[in-house]
Amino acid sequence: MKKTDWILNKLDRLNQFLKLHPEIVIFIIVTLFVAVGFGFQKQTNDSFALKIEKDFTNADLTISERLKTSGRLDSINLCKNLKTVYYYIDNLKKAKFELAKRYQGFVISCYSLGIFLVGLAAIAGFIITKVGWDNSRRARKALFLSFSFYGIVLGTFPKLFNQEVNYKTNFNDYTALSQAQLYIYRKISPYISQQSLKLNKLDSIELNNAADTVNRIISFHSNVYLDFDANQLENIKKFELNSK
Repeated sequence: MKKTDWILNKLDRLNQFLKLHPEIVIFIIVTLFVAVGFGFQKQTNDSFALKIEKDFTNADLTISERLKTSGRLDSINLCKNLKTVYYYIDNLKKAKFELAKRYQGFVISCYSLGIFLVGLAAIAGFIITKVGWDNSRRARKALFLSFSFYGIVLGTFPKLFNQEVNYKTNFNDYTALSQAQLYIYRKISPYISQQSLKLNKLDSIELNNAADTVNRIISFHSNVYLDFDANQLENIKKFELNSK
């Protein structure tokens, strides 16, 4: 048997099988529809997320540029430490936003497409109830079952894998880390244009407390404990206090 004859024979048998079982064809078509729809929805969501990410980045640059052009802060150890932590948080924020964006894309795509398929299933179900299940065509019943299956799967998928919780958690972490950066900036901004490079006792205590506060925020919202090196921090405190 020639290869072409073998292929034609297989295709003919496949065609006969699909005619006897139209449900399989319909399920495959619905599956492809779901895959294409999910991909399109995900791509649309990602494009919006990229615009939001760009806006956030531009907002951060307003403060970042001011800190970068101010070399005076590097001469004050406690301010330099906080400035370093400020830029360290930038990387944590990017990771948190990326995770939130990914989870959000899946959540929105699943829910929006799932609701649409549930609607189609409801329409198909209504038509079936008018004529009865036994009197309905197999293709109609296959559409109803396929739409119902994917509507339920897509609706439960985000909750099953905690994607909705992960999206909210990562975005809350991103927000908290952004607020920590603003807190750092408020604490060190008075020293940007300060003429004297010395700190008084109250200034040192306040900056050390700020470092501890930021450390707790980072630890809670990133599962990372930022070790300031206790011995080195104590030496810095003594140095700053003794220099007054």
